[in-house]
Amino acid sequence: MLPVAARTLQSIRTELSEGYRFVSGNKLPEAQTTFRSVLQALLLIVVSSDNEAKEVSAISSLNITLTHYTASGEIR
Repeated sequence: MLPVAARTLQSIRTELSEGYRFVSGNKLPEAQTTFRSVLQALLLIVVSSDNEAKEVSAISSLNITLTHYTASGEIR
C-alpha cells in the first residue's frame, strides 16, 4: 500500500471551491472528479474540535449530493 499524504481541512475547502468553479463553468466531469477526491480525503482527515467534525460531516453530505448530480448530468 502506498503512503497517504495528510490533508488539512483548509486544503479540502480549497479543493471543494475548485469543484464549485468547475460546476459554474459547466465542466461536470472535472467537477465530479474533484468532488470524489474531496470525499476520499474526508475519510482520512483528523479533526481537532467538534466544530471541525460538524463541518466535515456537512461537506461530506453536500459532496455526496453534488457527485450524484454531476454524474447524472442533472446540474445545468
